[in-house]
Amino acid sequence: MLMQAARFGDTQGIWKYAAEGMDVNERTKDGKTPLILAASGGYAPTVEALVDLGADVNLQDNVGASALITAATAGHGDVVRILLARGADAGLKDRDGGSALLNAVFFGYRDAVGALLKHKEAIPADDLNEGMLIASGMGHTEIVQDMIEAGLDVNVIGLHGRTALMAAAKFDRLDTVKLLLKNGARIDVKNEAGETALQVAQENSTNEIVQLIIQAAVPATESQPLPQTVEPQSTNSSPDSPTPAAK
Repeated sequence: MLMQAARFGDTQGIWKYAAEGMDVNERTKDGKTPLILAASGGYAPTVEALVDLGADVNLQDNVGASALITAATAGHGDVVRILLARGADAGLKDRDGGSALLNAVFFGYRDAVGALLKHKEAIPADDLNEGMLIASGMGHTEIVQDMIEAGLDVNVIGLHGRTALMAAAKFDRLDTVKLLLKNGARIDVKNEAGETALQVAQENSTNEIVQLIIQAAVPATESQPLPQTVEPQSTNSSPDSPTPAAK
């Protein structure tokens, strides 16, 4: 009964069943807790009630999804904020390597991403960097802007030596390319195949993107230090990979 109340956002029912002694951390056969179910439905008042009643915010189901990962994957920014304020771990991963930030970025949930970026100190650096690459490749320009404003590096290097500019150019994301160039995206970096962003654009993008990068190349020099290479923790959430499994 408590599970049903959580699944359908019945906050009064939650208080009633908890008063009758039902465990707010009980699990379904697939490991889901009442909190995970309420977070999945975006029921903010029910989530708050469960946490007030002692629900563990960091329990994970059988595939590793926590309430925070579940809420972020579904784009429930208000629930994400509640969970973060109540101690949810923003660094947790599911068994496929997905996280609250990476999943929210992939699906373009700007509100959820913004809530998570306010707690970026609790998010692994590799996730933040991979998030920049995913947002760029998916063409989520407003999210890229939010990440830049949060202090993330537009020149991070990810899997196979790819940069955010390369990711945006590969998928013909004109507005994202403009934003990255405006914010200092390097055009002289080469990926593992020896290609620059210009070469990636010439192979995949419209002439407008190619011309933008050519114009940006005019003042470029080779004297700048190369950015630090990072290894992303999750590859299944990248623009080259299948959509993350629904939680």
